[in-house]
Amino acid sequence: MFHTLTHVGIPHSFYTAITALYDSPTALLPLPGACPRRIDIRNGTRQGCPLSPLLFALCIEPLLSTIRHNSDISGITVGVNEYKVAAYADDLFLTLSRPMRSLPYLFDLLDTFASLSGFKINKSKSTAFPINLPASSSDLLALNFSLPISSSPLTYLGLKLSPHLDQLYDLNYTPLLTQIKHDIDSWQEMSISWLGRLNSIKMNVLPRLLYLFQSLPIPVPPNALKDMQQRIDKFVWSGRRPRIARRLMYIPKTSGGLALPNLKLYLSAALLTQIAEWHLPIAQKRWVDIENDMMLPDLLPFFMWLPKSARKDQHLRCPLVSHSLHTWDTLSRKFSLTAEISPLLPLYRNPWFLPGMTPQDFTVYDQGTSPVLRT
Repeated sequence: MFHTLTHVGIPHSFYTAITALYDSPTALLPLPGACPRRIDIRNGTRQGCPLSPLLFALCIEPLLSTIRHNSDISGITVGVNEYKVAAYADDLFLTLSRPMRSLPYLFDLLDTFASLSGFKINKSKSTAFPINLPASSSDLLALNFSLPISSSPLTYLGLKLSPHLDQLYDLNYTPLLTQIKHDIDSWQEMSISWLGRLNSIKMNVLPRLLYLFQSLPIPVPPNALKDMQQRIDKFVWSGRRPRIARRLMYIPKTSGGLALPNLKLYLSAALLTQIAEWHLPIAQKRWVDIENDMMLPDLLPFFMWLPKSARKDQHLRCPLVSHSLHTWDTLSRKFSLTAEISPLLPLYRNPWFLPGMTPQDFTVYDQGTSPVLRT
């Protein structure tokens, strides 16, 4: 850990503070009916310390960087970039191609890192999820590498992933909506005030839905949200006639309302947040880079500002981008989010700039960290 902190250039004062915190650290182990015992911590980070997640992320970065730069480990190429690994804390998600060649080098690298750091991968809890791989190749992987091969959807960070995009709604939204309906029905008979019921929706139901809204930018049937909204309204008023108009319930408290979650608006806000992130600098978020790579020679932060008529003939390879653009067109028109001729309108494919209508006169090249259109 300390070698990594030095390598990434942590300021000396901060480095000294970290070394002081990790000078002979101990943990207290409470035992029933006995005096608590202190145990020396010889490995890992301090439990409960707010710095621990950041320190762990720094310590695992050398492993991730080595995987990304190892030419013997093949990832998935989109555009000009190759994507091999993503990580959230100690949950690693690898996207590899040519597995028979890549996996031996990967496991050798993981074993080396484990011997140096003590961070070991539990292979029995790891799962291979083959996509477009023949059954014979999957059987060979299981035989050679002792990896469980999953034929069912893969669960990662609470999301069920499938190689078929049209299955994502049924795998994720359907069971969640069913569970929420069951929870609301079970709470219905409890003696809870109407304000308590409203707060239970905010604290229990909304976070579960919001996680999917933000993590899976896929189309959600309007009837599904409408049905859930009606159940929420009915629960808040205990099945009786509402005493306050619904539109007033949705208004924020600062404006005199009660801030009852409006699921349709929350879904729209989540999608607009992701659309805004298209404008982040390159390499800030990898999913933005992937979607941009799939749009070349167009670039999303410019392409979205074109009038819909100028975009209709373009083939969009990513269904999620298509859905996001459709959402943007709908919401920008409904809420007047942009002028008909936006000041952010690009030159490329601009119907009001005739030279921009000849794509062959434009090429994309890299300058520093940003792709640039050159004429």
